[in-house]
Amino acid sequence: MGDPRPLDLVPAFEALSTLMDAASAIAGELRDDPLLARWMAVFSQIPPEDRRTVLAVLEREVAMRVASESGADGAMGFRVTHPNPNARIYSRVATREPTYTSVGEIGEAMRRIATLAHAVLRQSPGVHPRWEAIALEHGEQLPPEELEALAWYGRLILSIVERVRARRLQSGAA
Repeated sequence: MGDPRPLDLVPAFEALSTLMDAASAIAGELRDDPLLARWMAVFSQIPPEDRRTVLAVLEREVAMRVASESGADGAMGFRVTHPNPNARIYSRVATREPTYTSVGEIGEAMRRIATLAHAVLRQSPGVHPRWEAIALEHGEQLPPEELEALAWYGRLILSIVERVRARRLQSGAA
């Protein structure tokens, strides 16, 4: 004999209706904002083990941009102005001798490195130890092959600086 109580399907239909409304809203957002669809497609391609880190990087950068827009840039010591179209999330490790398209690229890289070093050195006396502590912390996170590449690069830069100084002394342009 069947259950004499009538089935109360109203809560189930209400829950289904709420679910359908939410799905419709998401579908509408995807339809109306093609960048959101691209965002979702890219996110789905990020290896699952990388997602937490990539998301944390994006959250940190967006938080700095929002703080800068709200006038907090004075407290931060810099202003976040626009996205960097050349930003990279993943580290690159050279697996072969790099090929440069122009001599100018090498010169530009040297100028950028020198500009950064000069900016660090001309800051107030308290900045250098902070910069060094931050660099040390990030250096400890580098894989061994990247740390070795950085050491090689540092030795190369020191060698170049010493040769430039010697040439300037010889020419009297010290």
